[in-house]
Amino acid sequence: MRHESIDGVVVRVRDYGDHDRYLSVLTADAGRITVLSKGGHSLKGPQTAISQLYTYANFEYYRKGEFNILKGGSAYQHFYALSMDIDRLNLAAYPYFNDYLVSRHAVGRKISYQFENTGSH
Repeated sequence: MRHESIDGVVVRVRDYGDHDRYLSVLTADAGRITVLSKGGHSLKGPQTAISQLYTYANFEYYRKGEFNILKGGSAYQHFYALSMDIDRLNLAAYPYFNDYLVSRHAVGRKISYQFENTGSH
């Protein structure tokens, strides 16, 4: 079991069971990865802060079989303002839904640009 650490933005959240979540994380180095956050859906879970949509964080995880399991991490910034403005929300979500973009780095730059032009509070 090898532990890894990577910075990324949560671009999709899928609840799994009563307390767990699957997170799709967009990273500059590895592209889009999926991580299972155990306890990420519960109110008092230790990973709740980094398991929220449009959170830029450092994710520490390990690989178990075919799955990446979130071990911990720390949030750098939450972008709650995206949910308040439908235009910015659509622009931030666009790269995730468009599989025809040329490179992963172009996707990261587009999302980063949108986040930089959005208030974080």
